[in-house]
Amino acid sequence: MGHVTGESRYQATVFPEVLDEVVGRDDPVRVIDAFVDSLDLAELGFSRVAAEEMGRPPYAPDDLLKLYIYGYLHRIRASRRLEAETHRNVQVMWLIKRLTPRFKTIADFRKDHARAIVGVCRAFIRFCREQSLFGAELLAIDGTKIAAVASRKRVITPAKIAKMNAAIDRKIAEYLASMDEADREEPKAASAQADVAAAIEALKAQKERLQSQAEELAARGLKQLVVTEPEAKLMRTPHGHAVAYNAQTAVDAKHKLIVAFELTNEGNDYRQLYPMAAQAKDAVGADQVTAVADTGYSNGEHGALCEQDGITAVVPRAETVNPNGPQYFSRDRFSYDRESAGDRQPGMDEASPGNGRTSVWHDEVADGPSPVLAARIEKSESGTGVGRAVLQSQTGGQHPWGGGAAASA
Repeated sequence: MGHVTGESRYQATVFPEVLDEVVGRDDPVRVIDAFVDSLDLAELGFSRVAAEEMGRPPYAPDDLLKLYIYGYLHRIRASRRLEAETHRNVQVMWLIKRLTPRFKTIADFRKDHARAIVGVCRAFIRFCREQSLFGAELLAIDGTKIAAVASRKRVITPAKIAKMNAAIDRKIAEYLASMDEADREEPKAASAQADVAAAIEALKAQKERLQSQAEELAARGLKQLVVTEPEAKLMRTPHGHAVAYNAQTAVDAKHKLIVAFELTNEGNDYRQLYPMAAQAKDAVGADQVTAVADTGYSNGEHGALCEQDGITAVVPRAETVNPNGPQYFSRDRFSYDRESAGDRQPGMDEASPGNGRTSVWHDEVADGPSPVLAARIEKSESGTGVGRAVLQSQTGGQHPWGGGAAASA
């Protein structure tokens, strides 16, 4: 019994195989082709949609866009690799009609149409909604740090500027002292004196640049600035501090499709819950949605905004840190009792009647907890807005103490 053998490379056929027959009817590459053909590229901001009469004919932007989307879906980022795919990949040959653009053409297309490509992404979200691919019920929000091009050495802060100014002042003083000492001793060559004077002038010019950068930080109210990439910031990442961006995404739970995205320079996710949830809710076209996120998004103010906008935010509360010792109580030491519409004080026996409960009454004026307990609570708190908002929502917007809205049962 012999091996399985293929056809000869030199075998001629009476009816040659058409390229369209090689790509299956349900191949995803056909979706890319149909989607790009449905776009108004001129409205999105792509150039050369209509070719000029004179000069060398350019590549059509729809062909280059199809190639870019194919590379995105198959995690092919490098323009040189995309160029290689045009020569050997049957799907790519079918998609862009056997065109073989050079890597420089592919790279320039992405660079020159960055804003238009963002519009294509939003158009794809609308396309998915029209095809009923979104469940529009449950959304998941998360962020990731994307490294910037700039180095940490290009980050300036007021403290760094002050340190560099002090170092320049020391160098200038050293140069001046060396010149005075040279004057007292044998005179040096004129060229050496000129070199020292030029060095001092260069240091003074550097100090003026630092002063202008410090004034810019103060005028814009910034604590840091990346000189070569002002949009980025130095932030903490899983691999240490680095110059990066905070990319936010919201995903629909039905088919795990991204429905909203945003690139920010916020170092954390604390102020991203409501903006991302609202953007995702508008993208899926729903009146009521549920949004889930991790502890980093825990923000009582944003939780209230989500509730007003028809968004049920499910976010675990951040752990409360109590730096004043175990003898003081923080809010997470209290448990809410729905039967009495109040909060049970920590360390009290639940079975004991009249002990360990701080009830909330919405229509009566009461004195609140004992002065000792209230003092221990207030001293231990460090302004945790999330806990306060959650507690108020559990008690119908009433604070368990203060303002004459609470009573001890």
